Amino acid sequence: MDDYNILETIRNISLDAIEGYGYENLPCALDEQVYQIINNFRSKFSETHNDYSLMFENHTLSLLIAFAERMAILGVREKSSDRLLNGLIALVLTNFALDFREIVPVISLLYHSAIKISVDPKYLFENASSFATNKSAAQLKSFIEHPRHIHSMGYIEVEADGLFFYQRTWGIIAGGREAVFLLLTAMKNGDKDTRINAAQALNEMMDNIVNSGNLINLFKKKNDSRSKRILNQINESLETLRSEETTDRLIPALRDKDFSVRRIIAELLGKIGDKRALPALAQLEQTHSGKSGQSKSVKDAAVAAIARIQAGGKLPS
Repeated sequence: MDDYNILETIRNISLDAIEGYGYENLPCALDEQVYQIINNFRSKFSETHNDYSLMFENHTLSLLIAFAERMAILGVREKSSDRLLNGLIALVLTNFALDFREIVPVISLLYHSAIKISVDPKYLFENASSFATNKSAAQLKSFIEHPRHIHSMGYIEVEADGLFFYQRTWGIIAGGREAVFLLLTAMKNGDKDTRINAAQALNEMMDNIVNSGNLINLFKKKNDSRSKRILNQINESLETLRSEETTDRLIPALRDKDFSVRRIIAELLGKIGDKRALPALAQLEQTHSGKSGQSKSVKDAAVAAIARIQAGGKLPS
């Protein structure tokens, strides 16, 4: 079986099978199916360095990118360099035919995962490059020479229920209860940068949902299964953000060691509008009264949040 015949099995994975793949548990049947196909491809590779992306439609290219992101997580959980290599090869098979901005963050995850499990990322990237076109090989080489940290790519590390995850922190609108609680966990247990990024992600998630009216209307009009799933995720995310449990987990963050976390969480509590947060916000205002600099910005955020909650969640005029 030659390279193209092997990869034909990926192309034949139906759109219905791919739908919702990113939300499946790790590992799922589709993970293992793609993983075995890439293993087969590696063993039969003809060393012709073809541009295999030409045989794939966009939904298959997106599948390969999603697979690579999931392998970055599984590679850490299983301490498996083979998972990471297959993730990189999946990206190579796309020949970076989609927007490169979608691929660089995933490359950063695979690079970061290699370091976490004490594998030389340069070795992995060079190995993956042996399957690549000149274009893809040059991109991988460029990344190794100038690696990007996962925080700058919009991800943080999270551990929940003993399982390792990467969680997006940019542009979140769907993700449901799990995404909210992963970010809350990261904000509680992470280092300074992780706590700031998680707090900002929660704050932006609320803004993204509240300001997504046009997008929500578009999904309602389309009324297909994917649109319905995303709408359910958006609704679940908003319900979770506004839940008493979330407020209870946010209030302790008003005492975080970092000024930025305190300020961001004060802003978020104002948007959530739960009156149970008022005593903690009043205490925050009092603690930071009469001070300048970052402390004043925290106080101002507390004052604005209190006013917003008292106005029923609306911005005071």
